[in-house]
Amino acid sequence: MNGFTLLELLLVIVIISLLAGVAVLSVGDRRENSLNNEAEKLVATMRWLADQAVFQQQPHGLKILEQGYQLLVWNPTTTAWTASSSYQLPDYIGINPQPPEQLSIEKQPPIVADIVFYPDQDADNDHIDLSIKDSDQTVQLRIGAYREIHIVQN
Repeated sequence: MNGFTLLELLLVIVIISLLAGVAVLSVGDRRENSLNNEAEKLVATMRWLADQAVFQQQPHGLKILEQGYQLLVWNPTTTAWTASSSYQLPDYIGINPQPPEQLSIEKQPPIVADIVFYPDQDADNDHIDLSIKDSDQTVQLRIGAYREIHIVQN
């Protein structure tokens, strides 16, 4: 005989169905895992900013952008914030508080830090929310005193 038995065909169909189910479930988890990874990266970045503020004895800040954030350093000579680098979040992750809309592209306002880390090991008490857009999945980063940054699942 050159054919497959009904039992062999059913076994192959069951195995393929199980593999497809596992693949579908793992794709759904990927966005939630990405949200947690981005929250952990942001916490590590904020802790680094807090360390730099102490080591360099000058304030460091974090500016929330429309789809990411920017690292800032206070320049005492110009008495203004200077952007050192920025990070873009994936398109499906939102960050709050959202920055206000720009009124005019011609005249850019000076950079203002949303969260400031001071050399005396203190920080602005605040929080940042990261969320998956079009979903109720959110993560809140609570910022306390020096290096006291906690991730809270909502």
